[in-house]
Amino acid sequence: MNTEGLEYSNGTYTGKGRIEGNPRRVGDLPRLLGLPEENLAIASFLRHLRKQGSELQTGLLDKLEGRPFVDIGAGSEGEGYAVARTVGASFYVGIEGYFARELSARIREQASSQDDKYPAIGFCVISEDMLAALQRFPNDSVNVFASSLDSLILGREYMLRVAGEITRVQLESGLFVNISSDIETAGKRARFDLAICYEKHA
Repeated sequence: MNTEGLEYSNGTYTGKGRIEGNPRRVGDLPRLLGLPEENLAIASFLRHLRKQGSELQTGLLDKLEGRPFVDIGAGSEGEGYAVARTVGASFYVGIEGYFARELSARIREQASSQDDKYPAIGFCVISEDMLAALQRFPNDSVNVFASSLDSLILGREYMLRVAGEITRVQLESGLFVNISSDIETAGKRARFDLAICYEKHA
């Protein structure tokens, strides 16, 4: 597995991408990241996450905060890292088979921007097929995020296998957050803005 320093020990992920010293913060994502049009669904999701007071929002944050966050098929723009930071995840792992170098560079760029509210978090990028990478994670170890994964491109059978791995690695009390992807798991689901959030069990 080709990683940028991914290490798993006692439930904690660390890596070369980890930010040392005082954490830096990133502000308004659509503006700072220059999100392209096709990623406006994620920008909308982030705006809703940042609003205060929703019972569902509080429940989402409780399940995502302080836990490892794995972004499958992460792409090149770093939106998953932005989500992970917004929810206060403990660490970000981006799995990207084609644009790993671009993703790593984009995340480093984000982490160097400052904001007073959302601290940068440690990260690593895995340059590998998402199914193969997920198969290397321990059971019940992470929260999972997916955006814009299309079964017409990746294949229905492949997506069903990915869904099975998501269920296996997903924390018992965690979430699989899906934005516009052709993946479903069997757990209880709730819609939050444009995302469908799956618990592990129905």
